[in-house]
Amino acid sequence: MKNFWAWTSNSVGFTNLENVQDTLSRGFQASFVPFIGTNRKISGSVVNNFSLNILGGFSGGTNKAEIGGLFNINRRNVQYFQAAGLFNQVGGSVKGFQVAGLTNINLEAVTGFQAAGIGNFSSGPVSGVQAAGVLNIVTSDLKGVQLAGVTNYTHHDVEGGQISTVLNIAKNVQGFQLGLFNYSDSTSGTPIGLISFVRKGYHKVEIGVDEMLPLNISLRTAPEGLQYDFCWDET
Repeated sequence: MKNFWAWTSNSVGFTNLENVQDTLSRGFQASFVPFIGTNRKISGSVVNNFSLNILGGFSGGTNKAEIGGLFNINRRNVQYFQAAGLFNQVGGSVKGFQVAGLTNINLEAVTGFQAAGIGNFSSGPVSGVQAAGVLNIVTSDLKGVQLAGVTNYTHHDVEGGQISTVLNIAKNVQGFQLGLFNYSDSTSGTPIGLISFVRKGYHKVEIGVDEMLPLNISLRTAPEGLQYDFCWDET
């Protein structure tokens, strides 16, 4: 993805942007691949209401809907609907519904619903739902729900919930985490899983023996005010 974005940045399309200072608007565009379509070499300066990309397309943004057979690349904002067979890449914000067969990559805020076969990535805050077959990554805050087949990662705060089959990671959680392993810096909600570790929570290790168990090791870890026990013994 990075290499492809570097290619577009150095392509003839970006070179032509220097000669077009204003953003153009058009009702509809169609392309076969980037720069081979109705907007031709000024594709990166045009914001389209509706966009149809047979294999893939590159545009300044989308106001209503965009569909790509393989991929969609937008320099600025996208709203309402975007779908691609492989990936969507947006340099601005996303508002509405975004779906891709593999990945959605967004560099600013996302408001709405994201769905991807492999993963969703956003470097801006997310308000809504992220659903992925493998991985969701938000490097800012999340207000809503992350659903992943394997892992959810939010670099800052979560107000809502994280649900995965294996691992959930967040900084401050106001809501819940549901997964095999859960990690947070602090939480005001409830993590549910085999092992849930809250860095600023309750931690205690106990070792004991009795007439039934020759050796018993217990790890107690939970948010403030809650307590879970994970025990091991030689039997």
